[in-house]
Amino acid sequence: MYRRRVWWIAILLFIASILLWPKVSLGQSEVTEFFVDTLADTAVTDLNNHCIDSLANNNCSLRQAIAKANATSGTNPISINFNLITEGTVGTPPYVITLTERLPPLTRPNVVISADLSFGTPLIAINANGADAGLVLNGGNATIEGLVIYGASSDAGSYRGSGIYISSAGNTVRNCIIGLQLDGTVPPDAQRNRNGIVIIGSAARNNQIGDVTKPNTIAGNIANGIVITNASQNTIKANRIGVLFTTSTVARSNGGYGIQILSDLTIDPNARTELNIVGGATNAERNIIGANSLSGILIGGTQTYTTTISSNLIGVNLDGEPAFGNGGDGIRIEDGARGTMIGSPNVTQPLVISGNNGYGIHVRSGGGAAPVQTMINGYTVIGLSRSRTSTRPNNQGGIRFSESTGTATIGSDNGDVQIGGNGGPGIWIGNGVANATITRTFVGVLPNVTTTFVNNGGIQFDGVAEVTMTRSVIAANTNYDVHINNVGRVTLDGNIIGLSADGRTALGSTSAGITVVNSANVTIGDSSGNVIAATNGPGIEIGGTTNLTITIRANTFGLRRDTTGDAFSVAAPNNGPAIRVGNSAQITIANNLIAGDGSNTGIELHNVEQVTVQQNQIGWIADPNGGSNPLPRPARIGIALTNVTTATLAANQIRLNADDGIQLTHSSAITINNNNVIEQNNGDGVQVGGTSLGVTITTNRLRANTGYGVRVTDNARRVSITQNQMAANTLGGIALVNTTLYNGTLPDPDQNLDRPNHSIDPPFNLQLFQDGGVSGNVFTSTAEQEANLEPVSACVSCSIQIYSTDPDLPTPDEQGWQQLANVSVNGAGAFSTLLSPPPQSYRQLVFAATDQFGNTSVFRSFTPVFDLRLIPIDPIEQSAAPGSTINYRLRIENHGNLGVNRIRLTTTGTLSGWTATVAPSERFTLLPGASQLLTVTLTLPTGSHPSVQV
Repeated sequence: MYRRRVWWIAILLFIASILLWPKVSLGQSEVTEFFVDTLADTAVTDLNNHCIDSLANNNCSLRQAIAKANATSGTNPISINFNLITEGTVGTPPYVITLTERLPPLTRPNVVISADLSFGTPLIAINANGADAGLVLNGGNATIEGLVIYGASSDAGSYRGSGIYISSAGNTVRNCIIGLQLDGTVPPDAQRNRNGIVIIGSAARNNQIGDVTKPNTIAGNIANGIVITNASQNTIKANRIGVLFTTSTVARSNGGYGIQILSDLTIDPNARTELNIVGGATNAERNIIGANSLSGILIGGTQTYTTTISSNLIGVNLDGEPAFGNGGDGIRIEDGARGTMIGSPNVTQPLVISGNNGYGIHVRSGGGAAPVQTMINGYTVIGLSRSRTSTRPNNQGGIRFSESTGTATIGSDNGDVQIGGNGGPGIWIGNGVANATITRTFVGVLPNVTTTFVNNGGIQFDGVAEVTMTRSVIAANTNYDVHINNVGRVTLDGNIIGLSADGRTALGSTSAGITVVNSANVTIGDSSGNVIAATNGPGIEIGGTTNLTITIRANTFGLRRDTTGDAFSVAAPNNGPAIRVGNSAQITIANNLIAGDGSNTGIELHNVEQVTVQQNQIGWIADPNGGSNPLPRPARIGIALTNVTTATLAANQIRLNADDGIQLTHSSAITINNNNVIEQNNGDGVQVGGTSLGVTITTNRLRANTGYGVRVTDNARRVSITQNQMAANTLGGIALVNTTLYNGTLPDPDQNLDRPNHSIDPPFNLQLFQDGGVSGNVFTSTAEQEANLEPVSACVSCSIQIYSTDPDLPTPDEQGWQQLANVSVNGAGAFSTLLSPPPQSYRQLVFAATDQFGNTSVFRSFTPVFDLRLIPIDPIEQSAAPGSTINYRLRIENHGNLGVNRIRLTTTGTLSGWTATVAPSERFTLLPGASQLLTVTLTLPTGSHPSVQV
């Protein structure tokens, strides 16, 4: 019995020792535990007698537990737990610790303050009761969980009225409610925190606010939800900021910003704020940031570097709920912040920024320096619901860059940006931006659907120094899809405008696809080209007062893909010219495919100079099924130039259009050359009108147009038309409208210099000979100046072009197909040359005259006919005596239109002793319609000659 009694006494002593000393884990972590067991804010007196047991004896206030922890030496973990509810010493809720003064800062590292929860909801609140902080974490590596903190309303003290103030490293705040009361309501103003959580100073690194399974609610604070100032490498994830969420979302606004990340050099001139992260890659890591009075997130300060805003829900939460928009922008970046990166790495959990009163993202100087190198380079959705099935507009627009240095980037190979439904432009890049790059961005349309989400404007560049946009899709936005104004350098390549992302569905635009105003160094299309279709205006419109150095290359206009193939072959016409350029200089339009429905011009240029239009395909496509015949996709007019100076149109293929292939009006110094193919247009191949002057049309093929090959009208002059292939044009080859041809009798009926090409006449008095000789005349004038020509249709310092017709036609058509010769005319107006092969080798020859000023006449044709007939006058059979003479007379007549020269009649086959002579004996020439008497004299031998038959 004695031994048993001693045994029990030992047990009781051991239990007493456990109750009287702080609880220490015997495991590897050796955690020291303190137990808060009263709601009273009991002052610290004797630290030795408090908080060291888990009994409900009301001997440990939170203040005392923190003081006890601070006084504990070493760095082993300390856990401050609450035994208020589990021990039953506190009656009914609410369980609120109302402070009499600010709690002492937590200065010891590795302290956990963990309060009781009910189904994951905190049950214990700290009412800071007007102090300047609820909790202050100075020691580092603390964990705060399960607390409600409000009432830190004073910003007069050192801690800025913070629910939690963190100036140390490695702290975690989770499963807390910062700014609301226990019932989720906003406290009276006198009991609201000024700021929810403040992380400040260079020592405040690697702190984590929120946990994927234990999110915080930070809401109802007078100013901001979370503030990071001069602190780095902190993470904010899985929080509800400005809203309360249980099974649904309820607005509980912070009166300022949801999150504010700043560098403040007035506090520390050497401060840096860098590598802070908001959100994460998964749905659980997302912050819900909504209903804050100012912007959801503010990033600012010249020493703020490389902030990452990953997957978050900013302004929205569940699809079935309305937006909980922030009162300002979703994200605002200003005052010189550097290298901010926005967007999620997870395509299924993008960053969503919608429903905000300002812009989804706004980058601006904000009265300070311009932000540097802002990148929206991950998956981002702006203006749409979480599922991207309905709109949640940001009222002012999707993305706005007002001022920025470095390169402002939207979209990347690692994440696309989807922008729809916003009340302003999808993207607006302003005049304070040095360089903007946009790629893989969808504005008004999404990647895999044909539903449109219309922004009030697509993408606007306004005053930007340099812009590059690639691989983006823009469609269906009001006012404009892409608007470029006063930009220094622009490159747009590989984009789709007006169609769905797969290019198969026409979605349209309310105006032009791309509008350029008063800009320079603009390249639209390069290695890949853009597709621009179904717009309610021109595909590209370049206007304003001046544009300089514009290149439009390798684009496709007015077509979409069919339902299965990759080729753009189905008509999706723009409701305006494919390309319209005005008030510009140094324009290059090359290698474009331009299609339509016959209603609008392919390329329309007005009031421009120094233009090159080359290697474009206008009005037709190759059969995608491999057929040999081109398929019509007509423009109305292929190319139309008005008031254009100095232009070259070369190597274009202009076919099957509804009107003229090329139309020039009031234009000068225009060259149309180098194998343009202009055929099968339902009008003239080329029409030159108005006051056009100095047009050269050479080395082109103009075939099978419904009108003329070239029609010159009004008082256009100096239109040179040489070395072209013309054939099968319905009305003829060349027309000088309202002029008449000289009929061989003076005076010339044309006496008006203002008629086309000053009414220049083709050559007349044509004489062609069977040996190749060609000659003729033109009117000439002693006056060398064009204004003083007499007659006005004269050809001064003239050259004559001689052509054959198309040999493939069933009959010749009086149109020059192959130029055979170019012959100079002498001062008297005469010319001559020698053709080889000779004229009769051709079915028809065509002549035109071109003077020294560059005026070319209409064609005059000549169909060679060789028809010599030898007709006897005297009887062929006659009788004569030996030694007598017989004369045979014949007439040679030229019934053709070729002169025949070097004619000489020879006789053969006479008998021996008989002599025959021909008169004339020399060679002679026989002109068309002329005849020549020939005499053959036959002298018989005498009677004794053996050839005489008696």
